[in-house]
Amino acid sequence: MNAFGLNEQQYLALCKICDSILMRHDSTPERVAIGWLHIIREHPVFLSQYKDLFKSEKAFKVFVRRVLLVLRGKLSWYFQVVKAIFSDGRPWFGAEQLCGHIDVLFVSHLINPGQGGQEADFYFGEMPEKLNESGYSVLVSLINHTDQPSSDFKNKWDNCVVPRVILAKTLGLKGEIVNHQSLKKEASLITKITNTTVSDLSKHVMKRASVEALASGTHSNLRIASQLNSLVTRYKPKILVITHEGHAWERLAFFAAHHADNGVKCFGYQHAVMFRLQHAIKRNLASEYNPDHILTSGSIGKEVLHSAQQCNNIPVSVIGSNRTSAANPNIPESKSKINKATCLVIPEGILSECNLLFEYSLDCAKAVPHIQFIWRLHPVIDIKSLLDQNPKFKKLPTNIVLSTASLEQDIMNSQWALYRGSTAVISALGYGLRPIYYECDNELPIDPLYDLKSWRMHVKTVKGFMLIVQNDLKNDMNYNTEDYLIAKEHCDKYYMPPDMQLLLEIIENEYSIKKG
Repeated sequence: MNAFGLNEQQYLALCKICDSILMRHDSTPERVAIGWLHIIREHPVFLSQYKDLFKSEKAFKVFVRRVLLVLRGKLSWYFQVVKAIFSDGRPWFGAEQLCGHIDVLFVSHLINPGQGGQEADFYFGEMPEKLNESGYSVLVSLINHTDQPSSDFKNKWDNCVVPRVILAKTLGLKGEIVNHQSLKKEASLITKITNTTVSDLSKHVMKRASVEALASGTHSNLRIASQLNSLVTRYKPKILVITHEGHAWERLAFFAAHHADNGVKCFGYQHAVMFRLQHAIKRNLASEYNPDHILTSGSIGKEVLHSAQQCNNIPVSVIGSNRTSAANPNIPESKSKINKATCLVIPEGILSECNLLFEYSLDCAKAVPHIQFIWRLHPVIDIKSLLDQNPKFKKLPTNIVLSTASLEQDIMNSQWALYRGSTAVISALGYGLRPIYYECDNELPIDPLYDLKSWRMHVKTVKGFMLIVQNDLKNDMNYNTEDYLIAKEHCDKYYMPPDMQLLLEIIENEYSIKKG
């Protein structure tokens, strides 16, 4: 049993039960909107919300936890009502000058205010612009994950070739009430089903699902579906392209598009590396919740999805990624010529993961003062929130620096990459860095390089890290070139160069979609 309460057997059992609930004959869009039922992957932070299902606890403690969850849902709903009262009810902001129909609608993400006005999309890169250059009319819609109102961004892309719309954070009072009532009805339905369930674990899952039906995240998923339904109805796109990892909102996006226009083709873009026990993206729901075609960032993603039994009837094509490594296939000579031996520390965009990896690297920095450490934050994490949560980071040793450079610059100035679940390690390996995975006891591994047999190292202790860097320095950074080339060849299959010609062939030949 690991610190978060789930081992692999329990994880797989939980996936099976949640899937069975989503795929029951009486399933509804409101049930599919319950993000808690969509188990994405085996990350301990994600799994922490399920740990109570496997605990033997006193009835009173279980009751108190359930009451607190219900209260949290009610508070978030009341907050949403207040927000809706003061809104104008607009489903999105931006691209006011846009009129008529469009050919391709992208759904992407606004994860920090700095993205405002940037031509290249954070997830799709130049794909929207390339399609526009090929004669297709394109619109990008953005889900706002920032703390700022969506209206703040409505004019940011006025000078860009491809217009953007930013989805509002409320549907207005009437729309929010309609969604809330439908979710209350679904919560009651799940409660009734619970009474007919035999398995204890299934009962626990159903009871929790009935509470999660009224959670803020479920409301948000249903809101996005409603907004995308309006967008598809308004602009009549021939193709909808969204990021695709298996999240509830993605499934509802396919549903909303299919119901708004039966002729629209839905493409899901698998942009992120898939982990060993990746789940939700690898299984089908009812056909209306599935993409018509899956696009992958590399051949590894395609192989994983092809081998998934529940996905084998959906076409999969490799169209590449803007995250492709441009590194020379040989180890850059600069790695052995840098004056200061440096380790790049790259946590995921999760505060608890930042704390875990930075605290470990802080101990390492004290143990090996001759090694420099570059702490690099994910774009969704700001330094203030990190320092507020962990004051010990306010005073760091001189051999730790907080990055203000680009990822490529940090990589070119480093020899090692210390990581856990961050997929940035793939770019780091492409430029010749040795990946060092920090693993904790009694947890399901979250190493994105889990199937890599060479070059990567594992550590659990500070002493283990010291031995690795000391051995590399002793050998004057003369790595085993054969091991590196094998590792790089493997990693190049995660993110392959963008193939716009293939995408155009799929659009024009497979689906006979014409421009205009």
